Amino acid sequence: MRRNKVRAVTSRLLMMSIKLEPRFLDSRTEAAAVEYLRRFRLRNRLSIRRITHKGRRKRSEVQVVADEFGNSMRYKLETGSVLAGYDKYEHLYNMDQTSIYVDMNPKTTITFRGDRDVDVVQ
Repeated sequence: MRRNKVRAVTSRLLMMSIKLEPRFLDSRTEAAAVEYLRRFRLRNRLSIRRITHKGRRKRSEVQVVADEFGNSMRYKLETGSVLAGYDKYEHLYNMDQTSIYVDMNPKTTITFRGDRDVDVVQ
């Protein structure tokens, strides 16, 4: 059971590293890449731990961040993307009936080895 959880987190790291460096898997097998990331964690004294405390932000702080994100996404989508012009109405989705879960937070995170509590802020 524990091995599966470690594997899931290292797979996320692997996917992030592929986005940052597309040639990461060219000369490695998937098992070699996972082992490389495991050794990176050990070398930098990082460990995969279960989250022990989840803090909450105030609604006003979250609203400011959400408004800024929404405005920036709207600007980018309307000015220079696939959705610019009259074709943008072909890519609309009814979010009321679409089953997408937004608040699916992970149960584990990466933290420095030896930390007593693992706190995250959502």
